[in-house]
Amino acid sequence: TSQGVPTGERVVVQLLGGYQRNFKHYDDLGMRTKLAEQWAALMTRDKGLLVIASTPEGGLTTLTDISLIETDRLLRDFASIEEVNHREREIENIEVTTYDASKGETAASVIPGLIRKYPNVYVIRDFSDTDAAKLLINEARDDDRLVITNVHAKDAPEALLRMLQL
Repeated sequence: TSQGVPTGERVVVQLLGGYQRNFKHYDDLGMRTKLAEQWAALMTRDKGLLVIASTPEGGLTTLTDISLIETDRLLRDFASIEEVNHREREIENIEVTTYDASKGETAASVIPGLIRKYPNVYVIRDFSDTDAAKLLINEARDDDRLVITNVHAKDAPEALLRMLQL
């Protein structure tokens, strides 16, 4: 697409059908060994809140997927909460519970049923509502569960601020 601008011409090029790499390991991301070991240790924690933050198009989904693939999902029960129309990559041994926002459902509406299954790790890609955030943070704090979530932010302070706003 081209467009005239005061300083000349602006051209936007979108590449379609190009090479797409399928990442499977921390090495594929170019993560140094020591950092990969530290990150893997965080992913094996039994409790707490792990927030993965990145700018839009900064690899947030990829890092989350690889982190889940690289962690042992056989010794702990993982439960993912996703909106039915925004499903993420299917990862072996992670049970997915969906909600339908078009029908008025929220992540918070499916969490009580999920809590009764006693998963060790909750994965919710984005805290979409305050009630879901409160329920899962209480699970992490009171019931010794690990909660993994994502935040779009330009840096760590902004990610923390976004979490505190919930």
